Amino acid sequence: MLTPHLVETLAYLKEIFPTVARVTAYGRSKSLARKSPEELAEIRQAGLVRLHVGLESGCDEVLARMKKGVTAREQVEAGRKAVAAGISLSEYMMPGLGGKELSERHARDSAAVLTEINPDFIRLRSLVLRRQSPLLDQSRNEQFTELGEDEIVGEIGLLIENLHCRSYLTSDQMANLLYEVEGRLPEDKEAMLRTIGDYRRKSPEERLAFRLSRRVQSFLAVYGILEPELQQKVEEAREALRLGRPDAGMKTEAAVSALKEGFV
Repeated sequence: MLTPHLVETLAYLKEIFPTVARVTAYGRSKSLARKSPEELAEIRQAGLVRLHVGLESGCDEVLARMKKGVTAREQVEAGRKAVAAGISLSEYMMPGLGGKELSERHARDSAAVLTEINPDFIRLRSLVLRRQSPLLDQSRNEQFTELGEDEIVGEIGLLIENLHCRSYLTSDQMANLLYEVEGRLPEDKEAMLRTIGDYRRKSPEERLAFRLSRRVQSFLAVYGILEPELQQKVEEAREALRLGRPDAGMKTEAAVSALKEGFV
C-alpha cells in the first residue's frame, strides 16, 4: 500500500474500533526497503506497532535458490529501518531451508543478518516439505537434500551460537521439535544451547522415542484425534521401539513423516 493509504486505513481502524490496543501486519523486506525512514515513522505514529517479516534465510545462495526476491543486504536494510522507526519487528527464520548442501552457511549467514537487524523477536519455523511443492519434487529428484530432524536441531544450535543481538528467540510453531528453545538473547543463550545439547546427547533410540512422542503431542494439540491409518502407523512405531526391533527407525520415520504432513 502507498503510505498515505496505509495511514488513512490505520486512522479509520482507530476511529471504528477505539478499543483496539495493537495493530500488526505481515510485510516483505522488499516492501519495507522501498519505504523511507520518514514514511515508516509516519506509519508507526498512525498506529502500526508491529511487523512480521519472513526472513527465511540470511544466505544469498539460499534466498536465490528459493526465489525469495530479496538479498541478505536488502533484508538488513529493511529490518534496520523498521527498528529505527520504533516498529516492533518479528523476523521469521526457517531452519533446514538450505538443505544439507548449504546448512552451515544458512545458519551462520542468517545469524549475521539477524544480529545486524536486532529485531524484537526471532521466530523459528523449521522446514517441512509441503505436498505438491516444487521443493518436495526437488528432494525426490535429489536436487535438494532434506535435513533430518537431528540435523535441524544441530543447525538451530549453530544459529544460536552465532547470534549476538538483544532479540527474544522463540520456537512457537509445531514444526519445531524442541519448542523449549526459547529465551532472551544473550542472557538465555547458554540455557537454550543446553536444551539442544541435552537432546543431542540422548541415545539414538531415546531420540526416536522423543521425536515420535513430541510429534504426536503437537498433532493432537491441533487436530485432537489421530485418524485410523495414522494411528496405526504410530502404534506400529511404538511397538517397534518398545521391542527394540531393527525396523524401529524406519517405522518411526514413517510415522513422524505422516504426522508432519498435518503441520503444513
